[in-house]
Amino acid sequence: MKIRGFAVAFGLFAADIVIKQLVVAFKPDWGNDLFRFTLYSNTGIVFSLPVPNWIYLPVAIAVFGLFVGALALALKRRTSSAPWLTFVVLGALSNLYDRFAYDATIDYLVFFGRSAINLADVMIVIGVVLFLHSQKKK
Repeated sequence: MKIRGFAVAFGLFAADIVIKQLVVAFKPDWGNDLFRFTLYSNTGIVFSLPVPNWIYLPVAIAVFGLFVGALALALKRRTSSAPWLTFVVLGALSNLYDRFAYDATIDYLVFFGRSAINLADVMIVIGVVLFLHSQKKK
């Protein structure tokens, strides 16, 4: 297993948490119609699709548990997919924390005035893509 992957995952996780705290505290708003750095409280799911927390949270926690289990197994077996699963688990943990702390996911990168994401979302996507790629190699 590459320790670098774990270090990057934890570094991005910490950066996402710090950025979210700063965005919530200072509510920045700069950019243009193409890209904006601002506080966007996403009460929906992916693409801001409206799903109430009483539906979203149990499903999200169950899926999170599956990924934690997969990560535990990958760590036990010392597989090359463990760092990528760490990306997914930490990204999901950051967004789940937001749901409990703010009743919304804190997004801060808004593209084209409608697509709002955060670093945790990027971690999840990168982790899933690299995890699938690592499985394809086998």
